[in-house]
Amino acid sequence: MQDKNYPNTDPKDYYMIIEIEEVSEPELKGLRWDFKKLKNYKSTFASALPFTSNLSELMKNKICKNQFYN
Repeated sequence: MQDKNYPNTDPKDYYMIIEIEEVSEPELKGLRWDFKKLKNYKSTFASALPFTSNLSELMKNKICKNQFYN
């Protein structure tokens, strides 16, 4: 983290660093999810914290391609 000049305003003992790759599977391209319906999603300030889900839960909460956020 220090090598990337990450601001150290509230130091923690551990950090998780992930790399995000572009989706290459055609079945998943262009999909959107209603992440607020996911079991581990937290609202308010906690929404900035990472959380986990599985593919089954994601697919149950996908938004149709012709449906938009309000």
